[in-house]
Amino acid sequence: MAKPSNIIPVAQEAHLNWMLYSEPGVGKTMLAGTAAEVGKTLWLANNPDETVSLRNMKAKPDMWVVDDYNELSDAAAYVTHEGHKDYEFIVFDNGTLFMEQGMDHIMTDLVAQKPHRDLYIPDRAEYLRNQNMFSKQVRTMIGAPVHFIMTAHVMQMESPEGDDISIPALPGSKGLYSQKLCGLMNLVTYYRAVSKKGGVQRVLYTQKSKTMEAKDRFQVLPARMTDPTVPRIMELIGDATRPGRAKRPAKKTTRKRAS
Repeated sequence: MAKPSNIIPVAQEAHLNWMLYSEPGVGKTMLAGTAAEVGKTLWLANNPDETVSLRNMKAKPDMWVVDDYNELSDAAAYVTHEGHKDYEFIVFDNGTLFMEQGMDHIMTDLVAQKPHRDLYIPDRAEYLRNQNMFSKQVRTMIGAPVHFIMTAHVMQMESPEGDDISIPALPGSKGLYSQKLCGLMNLVTYYRAVSKKGGVQRVLYTQKSKTMEAKDRFQVLPARMTDPTVPRIMELIGDATRPGRAKRPAKKTTRKRAS
C-alpha cells in the first residue's frame, strides 16, 4: 500500500493560542494589549468601556464589540475566512463576561418563544447550550492561522486531591468545562499582582501547580515572568517554533513593561 497522502510532517511553526486569566484589575487587558506592538491586532470586546486602559498605549488595536452570539459568530467567521489575512493577533476580552452575555442572549430568545419561562432562571439545557455555543466559536478562532488570546477572570475550585486551585472562570461541570477550554490552548497563564516592598509587581505564572492551572506547551517560557509583555513572550516562543531555529532555554530574567 502506498503511503497515505494524509501523512504529513509535524508542523514546524505554531500560532499562539493563549488563555490569560486573573482577578479583575490586575492588568489582563494591558498585557494582552501589548500584542499591538508586535503585529496588527483585532480586539473583540464585550463592552467598549472595558478598553479604556488601551487608549493611552502607543500601539492600539482595532475593536469589534461582540456582545451576543450573533456578533461572536460573525467575528469567528471573519477571522476564519479573511481576518487572519488582515490581522496577526485576535484578542477576545473577556471570556468570562461574554458567557454571561451569551446566556442573556439565549434566555431572551427562549422567552420570546416560550413566554412562560423565567428570563432569569436558565435550566440545564440552557447552560449546556451556552457552553457548546461558546466553545464552538472559540474553537473556530483557534483553528484559524492567527495568534489568539482570550482573557478570563479567575475562580477557585477544589482539586481531586482536596487543594484549592485557581482556574479560568468559565463555569460548567464543576470546573471540567474550564479545563476543556484550557486543553484547546497551547499557553495557559495565571496573572497576579504580588505585593512587594515599595510597590506591586505583576507576575505571570506559566506552569501548573497544586494551586493554579497553567501550561506552556512550547516549553520555553520561564515558570514565572515579572512584568511580562507580548513582545517578550513572542520573542521566546518564536525561537522554539520558527523552522531551522533550535530550542533554547528561556532566560530567567524579564524586561520591564514598555511605558
